[in-house]
Amino acid sequence: MGQTRIKEWKERLACDAASLTETGNAFDDTDDPDEFDQWESDVDELVGTSRDFLRWSGVNELGTITELEEVKDSAERPQERESEGDYREERQVSGPYWTIDRMFEDL
Repeated sequence: MGQTRIKEWKERLACDAASLTETGNAFDDTDDPDEFDQWESDVDELVGTSRDFLRWSGVNELGTITELEEVKDSAERPQERESEGDYREERQVSGPYWTIDRMFEDL
């Protein structure tokens, strides 16, 4: 392969890494955990591809990949949120459970 093709692939990998780094830095507790999982999967795939590229092309390093790995290591997965449909009223610990109100609450 020519040096031009290697340079193009290197730039593409660097661009993809920068984009994933930006996304990873933006995660917080309000984000969907499934989106985080997809991002993490995309990071793993890009890191693997980049390692193969480095080994095959003879390029020494891709600094953006190192930064991306650091972001992945420090990123925390958002917690699952309870959906409003799953909300259940806490039952009182004291007192009788089967009251008239309890019997008819679902009707």
